[in-house]
Order: sequence, then structure tokens, then C-alpha cells
Amino acid sequence: MPIKHLSHYEYKKIKKPSAAMPSSSGAKQVAPISEIDRLKEDLQSSKQQHAFSQNELERTRDELESRVKKRTGKLRSLARELTLAEERERRRIAGLVHDNLQQLLVAVLLNIGVTKTKNHCYVIFQELEGIELMTKECIDITRSLASELSPSVLHQCGLAAGFGWLRDWFGEKYGFNLEVSADESLMPDEDISITLFQCVREIVFNSVKHSSVKSARLTMVCDDYSFVNISIEDQGAGFDAEALVLQDSWKGGVGLFSVRERVELLGGVMLIDSAPGQGACFTLRFPAKLLKNSGNEDRCENSDLGKGALDQGLDEIAAAKEPMWIVRKTESHSPRHRVILADDHSMVRQGLVRVFRDEADFEVVGEAANGKEALEMAREQEPDIIVMDLQMPVMSGLEATRVIRRELPGVQVIGLSMDATKESRRSLLRAGALDLLHKGGSAEDLIQRVREHLVAKALPSAS
Repeated sequence: MPIKHLSHYEYKKIKKPSAAMPSSSGAKQVAPISEIDRLKEDLQSSKQQHAFSQNELERTRDELESRVKKRTGKLRSLARELTLAEERERRRIAGLVHDNLQQLLVAVLLNIGVTKTKNHCYVIFQELEGIELMTKECIDITRSLASELSPSVLHQCGLAAGFGWLRDWFGEKYGFNLEVSADESLMPDEDISITLFQCVREIVFNSVKHSSVKSARLTMVCDDYSFVNISIEDQGAGFDAEALVLQDSWKGGVGLFSVRERVELLGGVMLIDSAPGQGACFTLRFPAKLLKNSGNEDRCENSDLGKGALDQGLDEIAAAKEPMWIVRKTESHSPRHRVILADDHSMVRQGLVRVFRDEADFEVVGEAANGKEALEMAREQEPDIIVMDLQMPVMSGLEATRVIRRELPGVQVIGLSMDATKESRRSLLRAGALDLLHKGGSAEDLIQRVREHLVAKALPSAS
């Protein structure tokens, strides 16, 4: 081996260990380069692991938040569906009561009336009157039950008319004066109408129970910001609204809490303005896009008709009682009025046919099971009058009346309904009918009212 290589080798052997020896100045021993690199790598790996863990935590948090948001949305959706399902079940039960039990009772009542017109002894006549009275009471009870479950006027005439029904109902049941001012152009879909109707009824109940006053005001308007505001305001005892909201509890139980939840499910909010001794105002506020602005004439109209006409009740006609025998006779020279009878329940329709055919001054020229059939028969027969149920399939009695009166002004219409409310009567009168009679009346009352209207209608032309 050459010397230069040996010296180089020796040089390396000498220089390499001297690097690890302490300096003469007493400096600390320096770790080998490989150890520093390893520490750096460990530190870098720890940083990377920390960053990865942080990212995983953030991803997990975002995922959990997303799941919670989705689950909350599902729960809200389920809550809304549950509310709507409850209201649909209410309507279904009310429909069963109306379409079955009430119609059967009406048919019984009509047949009792027909039987009373036959020649029977006075004792039997009295028994029939007692049965008739009990049947009327049953009809009134079932009508009240069906209306409280799901008032038909809400489905027939819309939310504003439903509020009008609430006004009458609270007045009759509790002596509570509810002043209503509602814009009828605001027409929610049926599910929304049902929810808002129930919310408003709950708030008014709260006012009846806790306000210590006998009146409140209900308004429904659309403001300049495209929001609909339904407000219920009273001047009663009031309460601490701020404390109520902070406590997230409600003085009257879960009722008002449920109202707030249901309104929020619709995308709205419930605002409360109240203080002890200064009354209370509840406002349900939600976007107007939830409503449909309809100018359709087929919807019910809420005009200001005279209070006397709207409040006109059914006149009770006293039956003449002879000592032993009751014999009802109709003058043979009376003019025969041609009549069409329209009702979707065959039992009621058959009962009506019996009632009118037993009267010498009426001639039944047709029977219809829905509004469309009644319209077609009216065009063909051109009767003097149509006695028509308000709630029928295919075409409602209200819509059929409107078309008949427009096309055949000489044909008169009298409506029948189990729920002959002021709002329903107002709508039918606006459509051109003479009157809306309650189905729960006796056969005698029905015939008498039809005669009175026909005579009154004929008087101007006779003069």
C-alpha cells in the first residue's frame, strides 16, 4: 500500500474519534449527528400525528354535527307529520260521524216526520214527537262533536271562514266575544290551514282561561315584508313574557309550547308581547310564500251581509193537535212546485223524497247524488226549486248552486247542511241560494221553510 494512502488512512483514524472528545475549553459533549436526525424525525412524526389527529377530530366533529342536523331535521319532519296525522285523523273521525251516524239520524228524523203526517191516534202522535225530539238531540250532539273535531267550514271555505266559526263557537260555548278581521285572499293549503287553525284555537283558549276578560281580537294580514301575521290580542291580566321565554315553560301547560313548536315547523315564529296587568298579544308570523293567493270565485266569499239575515234561525212550527186524530191536509188547488232533491246519502235522499211526495203542492222531478248530477238535471228539467246538500262529492252543493244560479236564474236553490254555520250560510247566499237550512230540523220545518221561500220569491212578480 502506498505511503500516501497509509497516511490518509491514519489521518482518518485519528480525526474521527477526536470529534467526540471534549474540547479543552470544557464545552458539553455534542450528540452524534445520527441521534439528532433521529430526534428531528421523531419530532416531525409527532407533529404529523398531531395534525392528523386534529384533522380527524375536526372531521368527526363535522360528521357528528351533520348527523345531528339531519336527525334534527328528521325529528322536525316527523313531528310535523305527527301533527298533520293527528289532524287528518280528527277529520276522518268527523267524516265518519257526518257521513254515517248523522245521516242515519237525519233519515230517521225525516221518516218520523212522514209518519206523523199519516192518520194516527193522538197517543201515537205524542210518542212520535218524543222520539223526534230525542233524535234531534242526538243530531245536535253529533254535530257538535264533528265540528269540534274538525269543522267542515274550514275545509269548505278556508282559514278566514274557519276563524269566523271560532268566533261563533267561543261565543256560544263560553260567552267569549272574539272579534275577527281576516284577509280572505290569504289562502293556505289545507294542511297549513288545519295547523294554524288549531294553533289559534289553543291561544284563544289560553285567553279564555287566563286573561280574566271576556273578549279578544283576532287579525290576519300580510305586511309590507311579505310576512303573514296572525295576532290574538286581549286586554286582560297579562303575564311576564320575558320570564316565560327564559324559563322555556308555559303557564297554561304544554298547549302554548306546542303552538310554538308547530309554528316553527311551518318555518315561522311565535312572538309574545305581554306584561302583568297590560294584556297579552300572541303573533304567529311566517313567510307569505306558504300561502296561495287565490282569486278563484269558487272559494267562499265573506261579504258583510245584514246581521239579521245571517243570524236568522230555524223557525219552530207548532204541530196542531186535535183531541183524537191528527189529519194533515194540503189544499188541492195549491200550485205544484217542481223540485229536484240532491244529497249524496241515499238514506237521506229517500227520506226527502218521501217528505216531498206526501205533499200535494210538490212534485219530485229528479234525484241527484252529487252537485254535477244536480246541475245536469237542472239544465234538463228546469225545476222551480232544488233542495241541495252542501257537502257532496264530484261537485259540491256550493259550486253547483253558483253555476245553476248563473245559467238558470229562474231555478231557486235551498241548501241543506249538518253544519249550517253563519259562514256557510253567507257563502251559499252569495252563490245565489235562498237559504241554508239545518239538516237536523224536522220534516215539517223543512216543508214549511221551502214553501215560505217560494211564496216570498213569487210575491214581487205577482204584484
